[in-house]
Amino acid sequence: MLASEFLELARTLSGGGPYESARLRSAISRSYYAAFLNARDHLLEAVGKRARVKVRGAHDKVWKAYQWAEGDLKVIGLALEALKGMREDADYELTHDPDNTSVLEAISISEKIQAQLPNVDASNCVNPDTGQKY
Repeated sequence: MLASEFLELARTLSGGGPYESARLRSAISRSYYAAFLNARDHLLEAVGKRARVKVRGAHDKVWKAYQWAEGDLKVIGLALEALKGMREDADYELTHDPDNTSVLEAISISEKIQAQLPNVDASNCVNPDTGQKY
């Protein structure tokens, strides 16, 4: 399975149908996972097992690794953290229903993250455990 399939599913879910709240929540969540998994794998390709991002707390380790770096890496990290917040709201805040605007925003953020990844050197990310470059 490719992480990009999550983004395609998010687009499909945003298109309408029954169970609107569940669809929109799922679309936001899938948008996040498409970006997160691609960012994680990009980091692993660059630094290997030193990244230690397949452990408990991996989500925070990934966005911090990017965010604590400089330039476009930092932009990716900030966007990934924001998207993670949207995903957590969609998954856990059941008193607030997302709207289609939120879904389109999540999809757009995910697309931007994934478009930037091939253009950055993730070996310049910062190890959140040490505060040093990998």
